[in-house]
Amino acid sequence: MADKGYVGEKIFITPLKKFKDHEPTEEEKIFNSMVNRPRVVVENTFGMVKDFRSMSTPWRHARDRHAAIFGIVCELVNMKKNM
Repeated sequence: MADKGYVGEKIFITPLKKFKDHEPTEEEKIFNSMVNRPRVVVENTFGMVKDFRSMSTPWRHARDRHAAIFGIVCELVNMKKNM
C-alpha cells in the first residue's frame, strides 16, 4: 500500500484521488478509508523514528555505526509502542 504519490503504479494499492469536478462516492470514501487505515500506523511509526534526531538529520559519523544506531532506535520505538 502506498500514498497518493504512487497513483498509477501497478504494484501499489493507493487511495483514489479527488478531482475538481467529481465528488467521491460513498464506495470510494470507504475504499480510501480501508487503504489509509493501515498506512496511518506506518506513518506514525516513521514519525516516532524521526523523533530521534540521529534519524532525521544527515548522518555525519562512520557508516558502519549507522546500522547499529538505527537498530537501537527501532528497538526504542518498539518498546514505546508496546507500553
